[in-house]
Amino acid sequence: MNNKQLTKVLPLIFGLILLLAQGYLFQMYQEARIAVSQKAIIYEISIFLIFFVVGILIEWGTIQNAIKNGFKINFKLFAFASILLLIAFIPLDIYILIFGIDNKIINLITPLTRTAISILSGIFIVRSLIMKNPL
Repeated sequence: MNNKQLTKVLPLIFGLILLLAQGYLFQMYQEARIAVSQKAIIYEISIFLIFFVVGILIEWGTIQNAIKNGFKINFKLFAFASILLLIAFIPLDIYILIFGIDNKIINLITPLTRTAISILSGIFIVRSLIMKNPL
């Protein structure tokens, strides 16, 4: 296996390992929620951090090109991605404290929605790197 193939396969393997770890963390998160443990917040943030890294891995080719050719940062897209990341990382309990359990916005902050937001924020963070010398 040459270096070019290896740089395509390793992020895929790493991503699969991360998704397996996420499954384990999700099980621990559910147990902590049932036990009303403060560890649930740590598990919840860790799960969405894993999805953020998966979003970065999706754009692995862009990262490689940016490293090879140089880059500058599109600060508007970077700020947007950072706000999305913040939305995804805020624990559900905090949303409930702020908006209440009966508020319609809670329906928009479901775990599935926050998973998608985490992945998108990883993708947007990488895409905020603008190539100085595009290929």
